[in-house]
Amino acid sequence: MLPLLKHLDITGGEAIKTIGPEFLGRKFPGASAFPKLKYLEFHEMPNWEEWSVWGMEENGQGPHLKLFPNLKTFKMIDCPKLRALPEGLSHATNLKELYLERTQDLREITNLRLNYKLEVKDNTMLNRISDLSMKYLKVEDCPNLEYVENLDRLQQLVLICPRQMKQLPQWLSTLIQQRQSIPSTQWSFRKLELQCNKVLLKSCLKGNGNWHNIQQIPDVIIQTYSRKKYIRYSKHPPMYDAKV
Repeated sequence: MLPLLKHLDITGGEAIKTIGPEFLGRKFPGASAFPKLKYLEFHEMPNWEEWSVWGMEENGQGPHLKLFPNLKTFKMIDCPKLRALPEGLSHATNLKELYLERTQDLREITNLRLNYKLEVKDNTMLNRISDLSMKYLKVEDCPNLEYVENLDRLQQLVLICPRQMKQLPQWLSTLIQQRQSIPSTQWSFRKLELQCNKVLLKSCLKGNGNWHNIQQIPDVIIQTYSRKKYIRYSKHPPMYDAKV
């Protein structure tokens, strides 16, 4: 059945702490594991700590195996103790969407062949997002995120800030400043949507502290959580509108 499976949703499993090579069902030397799988979701696995896709061979090398070669969408929700994504996930060469919510122990998301969208929500310990090729990034309530880098194809960023945040995160300022060394015609990062508190909103007004960063982005929408107060800015055509 595994070679034919297209949709897999695993929910529950309080006793599970480790998922190992047995998840593949059998060894597939020189072949593909889950070759037709397009959708994979893990949900409500509160004690799951480790995901090791394959064991090591006697010579210390893993088998030559392509994991999830046709996977399009991968979701993990309420897996708070999982420390890392499996290295083999980098073999999912057709991965378009990755969604991670309340995976509080996960520290980094790096080196995946992610083609379109990454969404992360309420991931308390997430520290790094890097070396990815997606076009769309949504970050919500990730207070310890420090490094967002090497996202060369990023076009749109949606950032929903923690309610106590009163300043733009440093990683966003760095991301914008790095783009300043690139000719504007070569920019891929073209749209920012930001939800924040009133203090942070006001700091982004024209002439205030964060305006020098905001004005570098071609299309910007900043609003409070209620969406009653906002800043809208566009370079082409020129437009600036604020209600604070």
